[in-house]
Amino acid sequence: MRSRLNWLIEGLSRAISNLLSLALVVLIPLVLYGAVLDRTLLDPGFYKSSLVQHDAYERIAPELVDEVVRRTLLQTGTSRVRSLFSKLTEDDWRPIIGSLAPPDWLRSVMEGEIDALFAWLHSSDPHPTLLIPVGDIRDRLRTGAGGQQLAEAMLNGQPPCTPQQLQAVASGSALPVCAPPPELVGQATALLLPQLDAFFGQAVRITDPGADPAEGQVDLTAAIRAREGGEALFQQLRMWRSSANSVRSLTLLGLATILLFLGLIHLLAVRSWQGWSQWLGLVLFVAGGLALGPVLLVPAWLHQSLAALADKPMTERPLLAIIHLGQWLAEDFSAEMTRIAGLAGGAMILLGLLLLIISIFLPAGQPEAIGEGEEG
Repeated sequence: MRSRLNWLIEGLSRAISNLLSLALVVLIPLVLYGAVLDRTLLDPGFYKSSLVQHDAYERIAPELVDEVVRRTLLQTGTSRVRSLFSKLTEDDWRPIIGSLAPPDWLRSVMEGEIDALFAWLHSSDPHPTLLIPVGDIRDRLRTGAGGQQLAEAMLNGQPPCTPQQLQAVASGSALPVCAPPPELVGQATALLLPQLDAFFGQAVRITDPGADPAEGQVDLTAAIRAREGGEALFQQLRMWRSSANSVRSLTLLGLATILLFLGLIHLLAVRSWQGWSQWLGLVLFVAGGLALGPVLLVPAWLHQSLAALADKPMTERPLLAIIHLGQWLAEDFSAEMTRIAGLAGGAMILLGLLLLIISIFLPAGQPEAIGEGEEG
C-alpha cells in the first residue's frame, strides 16, 4: 500500500515538474524581451540617443518641412504662392531650415516632448501636454536670415521678370512671381515675407485645427486627437505601458516561483547528475530557440511594414519624415534586441547542447522512491 502511495507521489511530482519546466521554457524568453523593452521602447533615453545617432535633427527637418508645405499647398494658398513654392526642393530647404530651426534648438524641443510624453505615461492625466513652440521659427522667418534665404530661394527659382513685373515690384503693388534683378531683390523680398508669414499661419492651422494662426505654439496633443483614431492612440499608449509593466513584474515573480518549485521537486524526484544535466540542458536548449525566433522574424517584419507604408501616396500615409524616424528607431530596436535576446538565446542553446552531451557520460543512477526502505 505504501509502495503504491510512493509511486503516486513520485508520478505526481514528475508531472508537476514537467508542467513547470514547460512554463519555464516560455518565461525565460519573456524575461529576455522584458529586458529589451526596458532598454528600448520603455526608456526615453533610447529615443534621444537614436535621434542623435542618426543625425535626425539635421536630416529630418528639411524633409518634414518640404512635405508639410506641399500638403498645405494642396489645401490652401494662392496660385502665386504655389508657383513660388513649387520650385523649392528638399535640398533647397536644407540650409534654410538650419537658420529657421537650428539643430540644437530642434533637439531641445524634441527631447522636451519625449520627456513630457513619458512623464504623462507615469501619471494619471488623461492626455499629455505636447506643445511645439513655433513662435521662434516664425520670428526668424519674419526678421531673421532664414526668412531672407527662403524668399531669395523662391525668387531665384523663377523666370526673369518682365518689364511689367519689374514695374509692379518697384511700385510695391503686387507680389512678383519672377526673378528680379539684384537691385530689386530687397523690395521683392519685402513684398514676399508677409505672404510667407500668412502661409506659415495657414500651415499651423492645418496641423492644429483649433489653433489661432497668430499663436506661438502648436498643441500637438490637440492635433493628434483631431485626427481619426487619435484619441484611441493615447489610450492604447497608456494600456501598452501598463501591460508591459505588469507582464514584466509577473514574469519575474513567476520565474522565481517556478525555479523554487522545480528545485524542490527535482530534489525529491531526481537522484542523479545525469537527470539534472538532461533536464536543464533540454530546458535551456528549447528556451534559447524560442528566444531566437523574434530575433530572426521581427526586424524583417518591421522593415517590410515601414517600407510598404512609405510607398503609399502622400494623402494615404503619415509624413514621410515620421516614417523615416520610425525606420531609424526600428533599426536601433532590432540591434538592441539582437544584442540582448540574440546573444542570450544563442548562449542558452550552446549551454543546453553542452549539458545534454555531458549527460551521456554521467552515471545514470537510480531514482529512489520516497520512503523506500522504511517497511519491514
